[in-house]
Order: sequence, then structure tokens, then C-alpha cells
Amino acid sequence: MNGKNLFLASLIGGVVIAALSNIPIISIGNCLLCMWVWVGGIFAAWLYKRFQGSLTPGQGAGVGALAGVIAGLIGIVIGLLGFAGTQAALSAASQYLGPEVTGGVDVASLAGPLAIVGGFFNLILFTIFGTLGGLIGGSIFKSKPEAVPAYTPPPAPAYVPPPAPAYVPPVAPITEPVVTMVEETLPEQISDVTPVEEILSEQIPDVTPVEEILPEFTPEEPAIPPADPDQPAV
Repeated sequence: MNGKNLFLASLIGGVVIAALSNIPIISIGNCLLCMWVWVGGIFAAWLYKRFQGSLTPGQGAGVGALAGVIAGLIGIVIGLLGFAGTQAALSAASQYLGPEVTGGVDVASLAGPLAIVGGFFNLILFTIFGTLGGLIGGSIFKSKPEAVPAYTPPPAPAYVPPPAPAYVPPVAPITEPVVTMVEETLPEQISDVTPVEEILSEQIPDVTPVEEILPEFTPEEPAIPPADPDQPAV
């Protein structure tokens, strides 16, 4: 809420309320539930909408309340300025009515207290009805809410099928027996193997046979003594 626009709209509305409420004959309209205060509150809300560009019911109520306060203060000032005239009018009325009606009370002396009490009473009434008028004006002249664009869901992504697996032809089963293949393969691999005797003969060519190194040795059979006939046989 802009403070400058709020105060300006409330000031103009308060002056309108105070003027309509204090002009003779026209001020009679306030007898209809403070009609001019309602009108001033609505007018202040409309002015604030013109100045600010936007208005809510709450802002209208605030502008109307401030306009009522300003109008009440202006009314108090007008009452104090007219204190002399009010006092003279009450003095003339007391003389016209006579002491029998007034009870010997100096009515003119009540002009000051009556002006102050009446001014504060009007201040309260103007604030209340100004708030109601501003609330009505805010409801009438409130800003329309901006249209919210309709929600448009994003387009669904296009379906991309997964790539088909590459075709792998089945492996042909082995029809030849494994044993036959091994038997055919082994001779080819073993054909090039050098025998052990050839390898040893090449590596130990000068080895002398054992028979040539050791002399001929023929073990003698042990002599068996002849048997003693006198010994018993075992």
C-alpha cells in the first residue's frame, strides 16, 4: 500500500465528509445512518484505486477509516471555531425559555464541553462508518484478478522402440567324434619328436660301458665243510 496515495485519497475523502456533514440542510443526510460518511468512504476508496491502479477490500477499508478520522478532526476544529456562535445561540435560547425550563442553569456555559464531547463522538462515528464505506467501495472497485493461463501439459516424448538384437546364427553341432580327431592329430604332432636314445647319444658320446671299466669278477662259492657223523642232525 502506497503511503502517499493512501494519505491523499483519505484527505480528499475526509474533506468531502466534513463538508457534507457541516453544510446546513445538506448535513441532514447524516440522519440516515451517517449517509455522507458512507459516501465519503466509498469516494476515498475510488480515489485510491485511481491513484494506485489497484484496490482490495482491505485497502478500501483502511482508506475509508482514515478518511473518517480526518473528517472527525475537521469537525472538531469547526466546532471550536464556532464556539462563540454556539455560546451566543445557547444564551439566547436560555433567555427565551426562561428559568422555569432551564432550571436556572446557565446553558451558555455548556457550549465548550458540548462542542468537545460532540466532536469526539462524531470522530468515533465517522471512523466506524468511514471504514464500512471504504469496505463497500473496495468491494465495488476492487481490481479483477489476472487470468491465470490454462495449464498445458508438455507433449509426451515420441516412443522410440529399442534396437532389435543382431542375428547370430546357431552354431552347427560337432558331428565327428572327438576321439577320432585326437587320434588323427597326435601322430602328426609326435612324428617330429626326437627319440631319447638319439638325444642321449649326442650328449654323452664318449661314455665307456661299465663292462669295460670293471674287471671280470666271478664270485666264489663258499666251501661247505663236510658233515660230522657224530653230531645229530638238525
